[in-house]
Amino acid sequence: DKSAFDTQYISAITASGQYFTASRGHYISVASSDAKMIAMHKLSPGDFILNTLGLKEEVTSVQPARSTGALNPQTSSGYIVVDGVQFSCYTEAVHPVLAHALLAPVRLMALLAGDAPGPLRGF
Repeated sequence: DKSAFDTQYISAITASGQYFTASRGHYISVASSDAKMIAMHKLSPGDFILNTLGLKEEVTSVQPARSTGALNPQTSSGYIVVDGVQFSCYTEAVHPVLAHALLAPVRLMALLAGDAPGPLRGF
């Protein structure tokens, strides 16, 4: 049944024309004084997100979107890049601090195998 994989997403565009999409509950890196991460569904025009260079980009448009399928990759740093924008690997499904702690054994195994966190800022 394909409808079981129908997922709600949020698509956004920045002032520079950067277009990105993620699940509603995925945390995105924002540049503000009171939060470093917010869930995609809380993103609004006027918010500033961080691109892959850590530079601020103003969000100009946010729209709901639907798609089939979902991915939730995990990295040793806890961060990923989606469409040129910094995101957390974590979602609202499990609090990021708890999820990061629960995945500590996986990160340790990756480290022992020679994987190291990338240059993006971590938790």
